[in-house]
Amino acid sequence: QLVVPILYLDPTRLLVVMPSIILLFSSLGAATCYRPKIERSLTKLGNLQHERYQHLADACANFSLIADYSRQPLFQEQSEFNILRHNHLETCSEQLVVAGASCFPLLTRLVLFLYVPIAGMQVANGSLPFSFYLTDVTMFFLVGDVCRQIFETSVGILTCIPCLCRLFVLLNRESDAMLRMQVS
Repeated sequence: QLVVPILYLDPTRLLVVMPSIILLFSSLGAATCYRPKIERSLTKLGNLQHERYQHLADACANFSLIADYSRQPLFQEQSEFNILRHNHLETCSEQLVVAGASCFPLLTRLVLFLYVPIAGMQVANGSLPFSFYLTDVTMFFLVGDVCRQIFETSVGILTCIPCLCRLFVLLNRESDAMLRMQVS
């Protein structure tokens, strides 16, 4: 649908190609604008999650000391505070993702707002078949939905990156495997 007007240089069909390309590039531009904010938010979330796990590991490792000195309420307050911070940051991250994903239907409707009157006049004049008009409108919705799916997939990938980085560091630590092989 997008390539045929370019190949045959059909000027009436180029009207469809340009809004689709504009929709695609504006969607990519919107995703590029949201990406740094989402990356920062997800990095903060990963760091806070790491702090929370470290706090819980310390509490488990030093449980007898905590119990001997009656410090359970302090650790409970710190745990609750960490959980509240984590929940707040998680909510902020999800709000960014929803805001980023909601711009794609808005851009789709904006392109349709510009396309429908112009193409409608061409349908009324007889220069554009009605079936092409319906196909074009459907294509705009599909391009907008694909852009939204690409954005959500890239956010899913960005969500996994901090965990993968920690796993990479963990797997590349020095081990005593060579020493054990020499001993045995």
